[in-house]
Amino acid sequence: MTDGHRAIKKGVLFGLFMLFGVPSAWAGGYAIEGNKVLVYSEDHWSAWKFPKGIVDIGDDGAVKPRFIRENFNACLNADRFVHEIDRLQEREFISSWYDKDARVYLARGGIKNAGTNLEDAYNIIDGDDGTFWEPDLDDPPQNWWVEIDLGRLVCAKKIVVRFAEDGDPFLQFRVFTSTGERAFEVSPAMRYIIAGETVKPNKSQKVFEFELSPVLQEDGNWTGGRVIQYIRIVMTDSDLDKAEMVTEEEYEALPPQDRGAVEYIWKIAGEERIVTEEEYENLPREERGGVRYYRRERPRLAEVEVWTAGENISLGLLERGGSVFDFFKAAVPIKAFDGNYNTWWDAIRYKETGPTAKGGMMKVDLGALFWVNTIRIIINKWLWYKPGELKGYSIRVSDGTRASETPGGVGGPEEPEVFRNLIWETVSPESKQILRGNVFFRYEDRFEQRKVRYIEFTHLDIMGIHLGLPTWETGRVAELMVYGEGYVPDVTMTSPLIELGGAKNLTYIEWDADIPPGTKIEIRTRTGDMLREIKHYFDKSGREVTELEYNNLPWFMKGDITSEFLPGPDWSGWSRIYVKPGDPILSPSPRKYLMIQVKLLSDDPY
Repeated sequence: MTDGHRAIKKGVLFGLFMLFGVPSAWAGGYAIEGNKVLVYSEDHWSAWKFPKGIVDIGDDGAVKPRFIRENFNACLNADRFVHEIDRLQEREFISSWYDKDARVYLARGGIKNAGTNLEDAYNIIDGDDGTFWEPDLDDPPQNWWVEIDLGRLVCAKKIVVRFAEDGDPFLQFRVFTSTGERAFEVSPAMRYIIAGETVKPNKSQKVFEFELSPVLQEDGNWTGGRVIQYIRIVMTDSDLDKAEMVTEEEYEALPPQDRGAVEYIWKIAGEERIVTEEEYENLPREERGGVRYYRRERPRLAEVEVWTAGENISLGLLERGGSVFDFFKAAVPIKAFDGNYNTWWDAIRYKETGPTAKGGMMKVDLGALFWVNTIRIIINKWLWYKPGELKGYSIRVSDGTRASETPGGVGGPEEPEVFRNLIWETVSPESKQILRGNVFFRYEDRFEQRKVRYIEFTHLDIMGIHLGLPTWETGRVAELMVYGEGYVPDVTMTSPLIELGGAKNLTYIEWDADIPPGTKIEIRTRTGDMLREIKHYFDKSGREVTELEYNNLPWFMKGDITSEFLPGPDWSGWSRIYVKPGDPILSPSPRKYLMIQVKLLSDDPY
């Protein structure tokens, strides 16, 4: 498959009659040249509306759906993730800050910290084997460590440690991992668990791979490796200034910083003793055992790779326009999708589900359609007598297809409209409905890959053991992770309002696209003359408020007022799909304003 899979190479090109001027109010998302509206650059496409994170836009303006990967090095995009940390841990993260508006401490993924040579630490996660982090051997040995923050919880299958070709490997080292769980409640230190180590001094091996296995009990289906967010690498031994012996000529040719120890040997009574240079010069010639020259060790860590079971599709669902719903109003289900092991959704256990249930059911809108084949559930283990495991569960999925009436009801009047009348498929096995007697903290359900946008998770207590005790025994679902592979199968992109500079006749539409078999592009337009102005009011912190709330604020608490222009009542609906480049415009004209919709669709994930 080529990188241009389903790409719009030059954007969408429109031929319009007598078009002059570019008013500044709606200049983003398009360009006007002569009598044509053009959409072709990265800046143009970025100004269109589409769910965040599902489209890749190239420097050349090529647009294609994002490819979701199953085998992925999580270090490479760690800095894209921001997460909450405990106040006690602020100084443990070099990238931490306090958000005054949200009143929380935050940190960005990447390098968490290092005991030495912090300025070069980022080199170990930049994807470049030619850069490296080198511990300062003049620092105390307890400082020879570096920590990586992946920015979110991942299912890691192995850690690869690569040392620079132009340097030495660590003589001895250990690799640790952590979920971010603190070692003690009142301590900022994390609980780290060993993932791999050298068993003997190493002078030559430059690449190490450490396979990861689960730390807590899993359900027998688990293929996700170890659940982690942090990696700590510690160099435990070094040859310091005696990396290897060299000749005097080689020693003199070394840069000053690479010159190691020089040893003067005194041979006496069949033994060799090391003496100072002055003492050596005063020895009788027959007792001089020669001089040894050494190269200084250069322990250089080039790359750390954390290979995961895939990209967790559920992360960022709110930013894509998705949502999460739980019938139990006190629940906070979004905590199961924040990438943080130390927050969780309390999944109440109930025997009943559907309209009469009070909790235990969570419905998820991923915000877009994805190819999905695996769902993993991570439990935050609690107390030994209340560990937080699941007593049973059921998972159903939907691609968004709806029926006029769904058998078994539609979830009651409190259920959001987005989840009503969906046609569901059960993807978890019947054996998962009763897990009594099995205490697991990692669950996995694999199924044939399919298009999924909506997920329904029900925490079941079919045996009825904990009914009536909703706050005593809940499932502590730290994360519900969603995995698959393939290009996003359904992408809708909508242009901003395009001002034509007065009422203009629209003539034809053209585009240039690469459309492999099994894929298609649908383009529609709509036009109108009237606009609706919607005002948005913000307080000083940037939080949006109602007009009434804004007017009641003291003057020093008032923020900006912004305007948004939307299509008015005279606008046409979306036109029929244009069949081929050069088709005449189907929307009414002459009109003052235009909008364009582009859909990238596929039934083939690859």
